[in-house]
Amino acid sequence: MLQETTAEKVDQNIIDEINKLQQDFNQVQSSLGRVEIDFHRLETQKQSLKEEVIKLEAKEAEIAQKIEDKYGQGSLDLATGEFTKQ
Repeated sequence: MLQETTAEKVDQNIIDEINKLQQDFNQVQSSLGRVEIDFHRLETQKQSLKEEVIKLEAKEAEIAQKIEDKYGQGSLDLATGEFTKQ
């Protein structure tokens, strides 16, 4: 014999809670996606800045070598433009 199934109406409060929970999950997932995208952009920007630092350091070393080739070893006072040999 087949058992007859009966359907019972669930309280609207519970339905509302479940709907709210689903909305909250969707909102958190969406926010997490935005954070991941922002993180990726920041990682790309960070890498670009690191590459720029490397270029600047190379330029700094090049200028320092020019100064050393012309004036020898010493220190340069940028405020006065005076070079003091060691």
